[in-house]
Amino acid sequence: MTGRSKQDQVRRAKFVCNKLRQAGITPISPVLDEGVEETPEALVVGDREELRGHWTRDKYIIARCAHVILFDGSDEGSVGVTREYGFARYCLWKPSIILWNKPRGITVADFEDDAIVFTVEQAIDVILRNYFTRLQRWRWRRKMLFRSLPRWFVNQIYAWR
Repeated sequence: MTGRSKQDQVRRAKFVCNKLRQAGITPISPVLDEGVEETPEALVVGDREELRGHWTRDKYIIARCAHVILFDGSDEGSVGVTREYGFARYCLWKPSIILWNKPRGITVADFEDDAIVFTVEQAIDVILRNYFTRLQRWRWRRKMLFRSLPRWFVNQIYAWR
């Protein structure tokens, strides 16, 4: 979020959250939850402890509250979003959907992400089709663990060399 127009971020967050709610999905938005003011200047956090507090809360939400992580505008290059994505996808192995502003062609993300979409409606379709119920999430997680966990153990052993 840092460096982007606060006004643009708040408007986008409201738009995306409204669309998700209309589909029966409960959104959690750091932009709205942290009370970002809808003003035109860029978001700059000058207080280290305030930022640490936001990051601590974001990690808690990713780990304990959210079932699916939707990264909106992650193609704009935020270091914070990169860290959130890594925590959600590579540490917690949570379903992660990327909502890009424009097509990027073939990228490594095509191999790593659960879905890359270009509209909120496409993201909603993926969530409802694959992750909306607990049973859907359990099936996804079982498949993910059986596919990834053995390789993870082997890679951990090789990392000790």
